Amino acid sequence: MKVMADSTKMAMLPTALDMVEILISRTYPQ
Repeated sequence: MKVMADSTKMAMLPTALDMVEILISRTYPQ
């Protein structure tokens, strides 16, 4: 069970980072 929880956490991390990158790109358009 602990392995499943860790893998879920790792799967959610990139999604959160993508959301942050999208917000940054919208706030500071290049």
